[in-house]
Amino acid sequence: MFERAAAEGVACTVVSNGVFRATGLTRAIYRGAQWLPAIAPHEVAEGTVAALARGDRSLVYAYLPDVDTAGHFHGIGSPEWLEAVAEVSEAIDGILSGLPRDAALFVTADHGMVNVTDRLHVDQRPDLLHGVEAIGGDGRMRYLYTAPGAVEEVRQAWADAVGERAELLDRDEAVDRGWFGPKVADRNRERIGDLVVACKDTFAVVGIEGEPPHVARLIGHHGGLTAAEMAVPLWTYRTA
Repeated sequence: MFERAAAEGVACTVVSNGVFRATGLTRAIYRGAQWLPAIAPHEVAEGTVAALARGDRSLVYAYLPDVDTAGHFHGIGSPEWLEAVAEVSEAIDGILSGLPRDAALFVTADHGMVNVTDRLHVDQRPDLLHGVEAIGGDGRMRYLYTAPGAVEEVRQAWADAVGERAELLDRDEAVDRGWFGPKVADRNRERIGDLVVACKDTFAVVGIEGEPPHVARLIGHHGGLTAAEMAVPLWTYRTA
């Protein structure tokens, strides 16, 4: 999007923490935009207002990770989370006050979040690794990649372990449910696990080999199918 807009003469800017600048995801989705490093919410607000003045037509993407980070480490509703919400709210007010004429501001998020209170620690259940070659996804939505011929054995073991706390579907069932969109290309279908573990309520599957140890201790998680994780509001404001 930024690449196409820039080709049409639009001044494109991404205002975000510089630590993300060189990642593959950044290069894939933000190419064509100028990067303006900013960390604190007020810095993001100031950078956004400055970037809007770069050209006659400007497109600015500003990322504020503070609420997400506080939710992961301290939980939704915690004092740290409430403080982050207040700081981000002030940053949005700062952007609003600096909007030029004939501008639009869109405020949204890429996901919601739930506080996890029930965890299945796979590193404490070696029996769940029999027939499993790899585990992907995240705590609320795990992909199980099984050894040839082991799908049903693994499915039964995991069904016994998660019970009613998660839905356990094979790849075809998950695709048929529409979890990955109305149409899934073959090259993408192959990336989905042989089995998909979709956690319900406040349950998560953690303790996966290769993941940083702190991930198992996170309070706030996302990636599941609950409304709290998927129903994300979009707030818009337009100047005259």
